[in-house]
Amino acid sequence: MNWIDCRVSMPEINETALIYRKDRKEYLVGVYLDNSQFHYADCCQGIQKMCTANHWMPLPELPKN
Repeated sequence: MNWIDCRVSMPEINETALIYRKDRKEYLVGVYLDNSQFHYADCCQGIQKMCTANHWMPLPELPKN
């Protein structure tokens, strides 16, 4: 799988994806909401947040076993 530039394409609405935020140099798992916004959980604080991303990629297939 390769990274997809958000200026080129976005995931389907409600699709979960691995996202990269260049401004913070961080990787997150987020759900695409629309209007270039992803929803993610801040696991350290349990707070639901929204952000924009520079790149995204689909999550890999789940293990079979």
